Amino acid sequence: MRPSWPQQNHIFLEQGFSHTSMDQISKAANVSKKTTYHHYADKSILFQEVLGNHWHDIADNYSIESFKWSYTNLEQDLSDYCQVFYRFFILARYLALF
Repeated sequence: MRPSWPQQNHIFLEQGFSHTSMDQISKAANVSKKTTYHHYADKSILFQEVLGNHWHDIADNYSIESFKWSYTNLEQDLSDYCQVFYRFFILARYLALF
């Protein structure tokens, strides 16, 4: 079973990918670097998991199925949905990943 790295998102969000080291991630998770590398061959694989978690957040909270449609004005509904989805992507915590 894989240990939990609760701070991995936090570190990437604060420092971005290029300024985050596996050593920092290991320390934040309170595990050895060897343990971290056992589960993630390199930083990019861990980062892909972090991004995957964010995509799951999008799917859970911003999906078309979860949007409250009025069904009276499709154009307005689509415009509202796009605005909600756009706001999600411009949140600083997600932009910091890139």
